[in-house]
Amino acid sequence: MAWGCLQEATGASPGWWRLPHIDKLAHAGMHALLAWLLWRGVASDTLRTGVVIVLMCAAYGLAIEWGQWQFTLTRSAEAFDVLANTLGAMLGVTLARWNPRNAGARQASAS
Repeated sequence: MAWGCLQEATGASPGWWRLPHIDKLAHAGMHALLAWLLWRGVASDTLRTGVVIVLMCAAYGLAIEWGQWQFTLTRSAEAFDVLANTLGAMLGVTLARWNPRNAGARQASAS
């Protein structure tokens, strides 16, 4: 994910990508998937685990934005991207916690 986010922007964007703030959906979606995968990879399903995962994803998103600001000429850091990353991570953890298949697998592994 970091590699793709730190690439220089080249050429014209597809027409649908020019919609206002559409990139925020991409940020939220990538971080929702990252948070969901992290949730699936840990043995604990407590609220504290969810908070830690959201904070880790938010820090990762912040690091990517810092990298865009420092290391690219055609990209910039945006506070709303960090917000979208964090909201996406919150969505990912929420969806993972509500996944009934996930709950059954955790109960079986806890036994």
